[in-house]
Amino acid sequence: MTVFKYPGGSIPLVGDYYQIRERFEKKGFAQEAIDEILFRLWGGIPAESAISLGEVVNSFHELVGSEVGK
Repeated sequence: MTVFKYPGGSIPLVGDYYQIRERFEKKGFAQEAIDEILFRLWGGIPAESAISLGEVVNSFHELVGSEVGK
């Protein structure tokens, strides 16, 4: 997605985070709205992963082991 379209126009989504944020500010968006839009565009990063890396590795080893055994 390279452009954010809204009923009053569009905003290019090129450049770094601060440049994009500044474009939203110049168009008159409130800080809370900008935060929400940018969060929804690029998604949130969870504080911790839902599945730990150790669980993924263990599951992979179990899968490989079961396939080799056959």
